[in-house]
Amino acid sequence: MTEEEKNNILRTYHDRKAANELSKNLAHPSPGKLRDECLIVYKEKGEPKDDDTLRLFFESPGAEDGYRHIIETVDIDKFRPLEYLLKGRVENPADKHYHMLAWLLPKKRVSPPIPFKLPLIWLIAFVIITAIGGISIFWPGQCMYWAGVQYEKCSCDIKKSDTAIIAFDKEKAALKKITRPDTITYGAIGRVWYIKINNSIEFYTAYGFHPLETRKRLKPITKYIIDKYVKPAALPAGRSPDTTALQTQTKPPHSPPPPERSELPADGRLLNDGGGNFDIALLVINDHNDIENSLSSMVANLYGSLKLSTTTSLFTDRFSHSVYLKGVESANTTILNKLELPSRVKYIIIGRYSNAFESGEFTRYVSRAKLKITIISCVTRSVTDAFRISVANAYDDKEHAEAGAIEKLLTDYQTNHLNPIL
Repeated sequence: MTEEEKNNILRTYHDRKAANELSKNLAHPSPGKLRDECLIVYKEKGEPKDDDTLRLFFESPGAEDGYRHIIETVDIDKFRPLEYLLKGRVENPADKHYHMLAWLLPKKRVSPPIPFKLPLIWLIAFVIITAIGGISIFWPGQCMYWAGVQYEKCSCDIKKSDTAIIAFDKEKAALKKITRPDTITYGAIGRVWYIKINNSIEFYTAYGFHPLETRKRLKPITKYIIDKYVKPAALPAGRSPDTTALQTQTKPPHSPPPPERSELPADGRLLNDGGGNFDIALLVINDHNDIENSLSSMVANLYGSLKLSTTTSLFTDRFSHSVYLKGVESANTTILNKLELPSRVKYIIIGRYSNAFESGEFTRYVSRAKLKITIISCVTRSVTDAFRISVANAYDDKEHAEAGAIEKLLTDYQTNHLNPIL
């Protein structure tokens, strides 16, 4: 399937949705609703025993009675990639998801054209004018060029050395580059697209192809992309991307200045300076003890929703690779006091994140993610809680397999482990 065909299918879906021409299952998709819609459409099509789209999607030739039993009993997670496609939360969906979307879309009723006869005198005048002056006099702005942020109309006779002049296209002309990425929020999912060009990321207001790199297709923005690229881009000048989470910290009003600390251990600077005392200082690290800034921010936001002041910027990379990490994690009183943590935070939450990929039965990759959480009270100098969360998520590429797994981790965390009183 070509990129143009994919764009046309997705464009048709969004146009039909905007016109309220879709069923509720398609207009507000979830894996369960898409499975139900698939069964409805299958019945409407006469329950064919042999269907190329269903064979491709379910990776099965079907049973003797067709695909009805397969659709009714399949794990609804089979439809999750299609849900992500419709919500703009996936970058490189497999062709089978586009085929399934086209299969599910109802055929649009087309009204028969109304016969129209052009008066003979108008027809003669049109032919004469066209022969003498050319048809372009009727459409003086039928071409356009990319002006850096948006397309500008122009005459097709104009020549520009730095950009191409192309035929005017109403849909392409709607494309605009977003010059303030810091204004992008999670509400942009499904409405904003992006692309990486020369290690730089750009954001646009519509789907399609890059205006200059015309062979490169724009990808729908995802939560992962927002967390990874938009938040660091929104930081004030001079601030390290490692302190991204400071943008979403919730601080208590009129926080007193931090007390002066005694000389830190010989390892170097283990803690960052920062005003105010917090309820929680949070840190998530991976198998290599590197700080996972994005995941740290996501977990911090869970506690922020409970109106608890939370910071993810207290601990430095040097701390996460030092011997003091295990001391704090085990609530070692000597280490906690030496770092003067009880005077700065009430609780410390340390997370250890790991992820491994496996080959999936119906998809290329399965992400198996684990998050071990330890909660330390700096008031009682003790471990108050510890738990593990393990999830799995399948997808056609590693990035989105892991992104989906992280979403499941956070959902489990919020549902089963988020303690408002710690």
